[in-house]
Amino acid sequence: MLSRTDIKNFILDVESKFPVDKWEINNIHIWPIVRLDLYFYLIRKLEIKKKQETEEESTTKNSKQNINFFSFSIFKEFYIQFKNYVKYKIWILSLKKKELFFLSHASNSGIYQNKNIIRFLDPLVWEFNLDKKVNLCLVGEENSNNSFNQQLRLDINKYLYIYECQRKFFSKFFPTIKNQKYKLISYSQYIKHLNNSINSGNNIENQLENIDSIAERFSFYSPFVKQILKKINPKNLILVGYYDHFLNHIFLAHANQLNINTIEIQHGPQTDIHLAYGSWSKLPEKGFNSMPKTFWCWEYESKKTIKNWSASNKYLDVFVGGNPWVNYFNKLENTNSKKIESYILYTLQPSPLSVEDLFLPKIIDFIKNKEFNWILRLHPLQQNEKEKLINFLKKEGILELITLHDSDFEPLPISLKNCLIHVTNFSGSAIEASLLNKKSIILHKTGEITYSSLIQKEQAFYLNPNDSDFVKNFEAKLQTVKNDSNFIETIIEIEKVKKYLCLT
Repeated sequence: MLSRTDIKNFILDVESKFPVDKWEINNIHIWPIVRLDLYFYLIRKLEIKKKQETEEESTTKNSKQNINFFSFSIFKEFYIQFKNYVKYKIWILSLKKKELFFLSHASNSGIYQNKNIIRFLDPLVWEFNLDKKVNLCLVGEENSNNSFNQQLRLDINKYLYIYECQRKFFSKFFPTIKNQKYKLISYSQYIKHLNNSINSGNNIENQLENIDSIAERFSFYSPFVKQILKKINPKNLILVGYYDHFLNHIFLAHANQLNINTIEIQHGPQTDIHLAYGSWSKLPEKGFNSMPKTFWCWEYESKKTIKNWSASNKYLDVFVGGNPWVNYFNKLENTNSKKIESYILYTLQPSPLSVEDLFLPKIIDFIKNKEFNWILRLHPLQQNEKEKLINFLKKEGILELITLHDSDFEPLPISLKNCLIHVTNFSGSAIEASLLNKKSIILHKTGEITYSSLIQKEQAFYLNPNDSDFVKNFEAKLQTVKNDSNFIETIIEIEKVKKYLCLT
C-alpha cells in the first residue's frame, strides 16, 4: 500500500469479503472500532515505513495478590473503596435531567481568556442560550480548574476514576460472571486474510486491538455509562470526535440502544479517504450502533462525503451546521488580537510527520527570504516535541526569523482571520481558514487529495515543496491572495441546528 487511497481500497475489499455489519459483542457493533484500528495502523505503517516501528501493546497487567482477609491494610482499603462506592452513587443520584448531553475529549479543548474552553461546544451554549438545557462532559485532563460554563460541567473524570477504583477492588472479592455474547462470523478468516495481505512482520492480531480487550472494556465501563444516560435521560447526545476516546463508542452504543439521538460535530477533514467518515460500504439496517446516527458538518463538501454512503439509509442524517468555534469568533466585532495582516500562518502537525517533514529545505529557504513574517502554530499534541522543534529551527538558522505560538496562544480562528495566508500539510485548519475567507497553501499529497474541492474552488493551492519552482510559485500565490475577494458563503441548515439543539 503506497497511499491512503490504497488503504481505503484495501479496507473496502475487506468489507466486501466479510460480514462486518453483523459482528457484535453483547449486541454492540464492533466493526467501526475494528475498522478504525486497522485504518490508523495502516496509516502509521505507511507514514513511517522507512523507520523501525515500535509497537505499543495496550495490555493490562493483573498482578495477582495474596489477599489476607485479616490484614489491616485490606480492611483499610475496603473502607476506602466502600466510601468511593457511596460517593459514586451519590453523584449518580445528583445528576439532573437535561434535554442535551454534550461530550468531548480534552484534545478538543483549549485556553481562551485564561479559561478552559471546549471548542465547538461552549460557543453553542453561548450562541443559543443553552444553559438550562445542557450538561457538559469533558473526558481527559484539562490545563486548569477554571472553565467556561463551569456550572454546566459534570466532573466525569473524578467519578470515572472512583468508579474504576472501587469496581476493580471489589471484583477481587466478588468476581462477576462473564457472560460475553460474541457474534463474529468469519472473524478468524478475516485475521487470516490480513496476515496474508499485509506484510506486518508477525501476526497482525498482535498489532491490532484484541477482540477480548474490546469486550472487556465494554463490559467494564457499560454500567458507568448507562447509569449516567438513564439518570440524565437526554433527548440528544452531541459529541465531538466520535473515535477520539474509547468511552465515546460506549456512550454512542448505549445512547442508540436507549433511543437517544446521537450527533457528532465535525472536528477535522471528512473525505472519502478518512475512513471514520468516508466510504462505508456495508451497514446494518439501522446503521452501526457504536457510531453517531447524525453528522453535523462544517460545510457542504464534508456533508457530500457522508451523504455518498448514508443517503439510502433512512435512520442516518447529515447536515451543514457550520463550525461553532469559527462562527463565534467570526461574529465578534472586537478581539484581543493585534491585526498584522502580513504574516504567514503555518499550522504544524504531529507524528507521523517529523520535524524534518514539516521543514523541507525549500520551506527553510523561503523563510530565510525574510520578506514575510512567519507564525508557526504548534498542534495541541506537539507540546512534548516543542524543545526538539526549537533545537531544529535554531540549527537551521531560522529560529530568529519566526514566531512560535503554542496551540493555546490565542484561538485558531483569530490567528486565521488575521493572517495573509495559511499553510498546512493536511490539517483540518484548511477548512476553518476557508470559512474565514482565507486561502491555504497545501504542502502534502494527502492534503492535495483531502482538499481537492477547496483547490478546485481556488480556496486552497497545492504546492510541492520538492519542486524547483516552489519559492517562486509560493510568492506568486501570495500576490494573488492580497487582492483576492473570491469567497464562497457556507449556507447553514439552521432548522436542523435548532432541531438537534432542542430549540424547536
